[in-house]
Amino acid sequence: MIWLDLLWEATVVGLGVWAAVECLHHGAIFERLRAYLEARGGFFSELFVCPYCLSHNVGLLLAAVAETVTVLSTGWSWSILPRYLLVWLAAVRLANLGNDLAHDRSRTPRPDYGSSDEPH
Repeated sequence: MIWLDLLWEATVVGLGVWAAVECLHHGAIFERLRAYLEARGGFFSELFVCPYCLSHNVGLLLAAVAETVTVLSTGWSWSILPRYLLVWLAAVRLANLGNDLAHDRSRTPRPDYGSSDEPH
């Protein structure tokens, strides 16, 4: 039963990570922030501009929220730490796998984006 709960939680968090990274990395609302960070460069810029790095950061945050809900409903236990790590890493992997599998249909720019004469 606990494995089913972990799988469900990792799936839900993974879908959340995928959606959040798509929005943060490709959404028009964050375009100025991305441009500023790209121009600035450095460590923190890379954490936000790189979609793979961003998925780990967003996954860390969303897994923390999910595990906080678990702690509030069941109480604190040291066993929550391995569960948190497992949900975090599984969610990030599922989000990246989803992006890889749906790359042709996602908002992620294609490698040939901007290379043709067609209007975008």
